[in-house]
Amino acid sequence: MALIRCETCGRDVSDEAKTCPHCGAKTPSTIAKQKARKRILWIVGLIVGIIVVCGLVFGVIIPKLKNIDEEKTKETEYQKAISLYEEGEYEEALKAFLKMTGYKDSDKWIIDCNNEILVEQYRKAKKLFNDGEYDAAYNEFEQLNGYEDSNKYMAKILLAKLEPGQEYVFGVYEQDGNTTNGAEPLTWIVLGSEDGRVLLLSKYILEWRQFHNRNEAATWNSCSLRSWLNDEFYKKAFGAEEQSIILASDVSADANPKFKSTTQGVKTTDKIFIMSANQVNQYSKYSLTKCDCTTYALKQREAAFGYAVSSAIELTDYNASVEKKSHQWWTRTMGKSKNDVVTVHVDRYENDDAIFYSGYDAFGYYWTPNKSTPKYSGVRPVIWIGYED
Repeated sequence: MALIRCETCGRDVSDEAKTCPHCGAKTPSTIAKQKARKRILWIVGLIVGIIVVCGLVFGVIIPKLKNIDEEKTKETEYQKAISLYEEGEYEEALKAFLKMTGYKDSDKWIIDCNNEILVEQYRKAKKLFNDGEYDAAYNEFEQLNGYEDSNKYMAKILLAKLEPGQEYVFGVYEQDGNTTNGAEPLTWIVLGSEDGRVLLLSKYILEWRQFHNRNEAATWNSCSLRSWLNDEFYKKAFGAEEQSIILASDVSADANPKFKSTTQGVKTTDKIFIMSANQVNQYSKYSLTKCDCTTYALKQREAAFGYAVSSAIELTDYNASVEKKSHQWWTRTMGKSKNDVVTVHVDRYENDDAIFYSGYDAFGYYWTPNKSTPKYSGVRPVIWIGYED
């Protein structure tokens, strides 16, 4: 133990004593220890303070500053995207808005961009269509997925690309004679096109039917066949969408090329009609005289005449071609007299020779051994289809 002097009273004091035993003042060693302790506490406090400040800076202030910076960046990008939209750069604007989904009203702008892109693509597709670039136009319309009337234009293009002589499936009708399995798709021969319209002739004889169902003369404009085609057949063969593109057409009362004085009635306006003798000649290169009869129509013929009936007219005019399911079919042209209608004889002659200009006595009945049979012949409907603007 050593002695030290008390700084207050000047007497000797043990260096281990905390206070002077003479005056009660703190000894120099006590004072030194307290100062050292305070210094340590100050250093510790400083370190803690620095840590707290750093925490505030890195945990609160910097993130806030970062958020502010990001907000400014987003706002800048947002305004750029709006500018792109206003400049008509819809694809680029869409890309920009997609990067900030959920920011402000970006989702609304995304919808607007998509709509404008569709409008532009639609305009482009229509221009291609109007310029006759059908393949390119079809691809553009197809990508529009039904936007506006793009499906209608696709159908227009398919019609525009049809070539005379091609086959085209449109509508349904009973053909195989089995009504339990539903109607079969109708196949047509493309005869030509005009101003976006396409003329179609049934590939097959679809019905075996009278030209007129009363025992009196009638021209096309007054016959029952015309009424049936434009009512019952029209409703059975075509749905609403198909009916919407079958065009009402002027049907001329063409003169018989070889019997010009025969009355032909008057011009009509029909959606469904049959060919005139002139039209059969006009389109003869498509082998219109080569025509099969559907099983359904053949059964109608069998029901009308019956195989058991053995008469000259049945054997010569009908049974001779039964195996090939081929027959004659009506035109709308009157023959040599008011009681005759020009028919086309299938598989018996070629081209003009197949047209029976004198006509077939179309009114009244055949008198067979066991019954009277109305005057029947095959029916091949004709239609114009297209889209009216």
